[in-house]
Amino acid sequence: MRLNTRLSTLVALMVVGVASSLQAEDLLEKHVDLVKASLIADVDSVSPGSSFMLGVHLKMKPHWHTYWVNPGESGEATKIKFTGPQGVEFGAVRWPLPTAMESFGAITYGYEDEALLLVPVKVGAQAKLEGGLKIDAHVVWLACLDTCIEGEATLNIALPVSKSKPAPANGPQFAKWIKQLPASSHTAVAAIEQKKKDGAPLSVVEVKWNEAPKKVEWFPIATPAVAIEDIVLKHEGVKTVIQFKPNVYRPDRVPGGKVDGVIVFEDGKGQRVGVAMSFVVPIEE
Repeated sequence: MRLNTRLSTLVALMVVGVASSLQAEDLLEKHVDLVKASLIADVDSVSPGSSFMLGVHLKMKPHWHTYWVNPGESGEATKIKFTGPQGVEFGAVRWPLPTAMESFGAITYGYEDEALLLVPVKVGAQAKLEGGLKIDAHVVWLACLDTCIEGEATLNIALPVSKSKPAPANGPQFAKWIKQLPASSHTAVAAIEQKKKDGAPLSVVEVKWNEAPKKVEWFPIATPAVAIEDIVLKHEGVKTVIQFKPNVYRPDRVPGGKVDGVIVFEDGKGQRVGVAMSFVVPIEE
């Protein structure tokens, strides 16, 4: 798996591939509504010392897709920058399970149709909430099909302050996407073990199952500090073996040499289930 190309380079290459009769400006105007973004909360109000969840909803036109935290061999992950009052903390984005897609001859990870990116929020006891809680989110994404178009939106939400316990809001949307987050464990997984092959920076992860899944996928969370390449996954019965080559570019940004990933499998009901895992990559002293 290669490190992701720079966004500007990718967009330029894709635009060049469009029929010469279309100029870049015409293309951008034609696809101005490729992705519609909105910002929702799982509560109808807030209070000092409370916590809640925000959701950045991306609705794509049919067959177009946006990207996961690790877009794969090409593409660019959606980026979100929040601003809010002093005393309000925004957690890391919680990404739903991605789908593997072939795009321009490369294997990429992302979402078709729609996605809800979840972000936990903590409101400090001393947070400044005069006039309510107002939050802005600047969202930048890359949408691709037969070409790639960068899009962005500045979203906002205002929640009133309540002395009583906030009531739930947007329940069906959050329930749907929370089910698609990777879990910390699952009864179908008996054990996850990592081995290292001697003489080469090659690692092997073995997954042993209590219940044989129908389909298994592995999505490593590569970063600008680490690239995970040459992935080979073999699954048979109650055992899955994943072989990969890690390339570490910034050891100082890989604490303990640990990198995250997600094992995704299809259970007996035909539902995709994800289990979060971490694995170790070699760090040269």
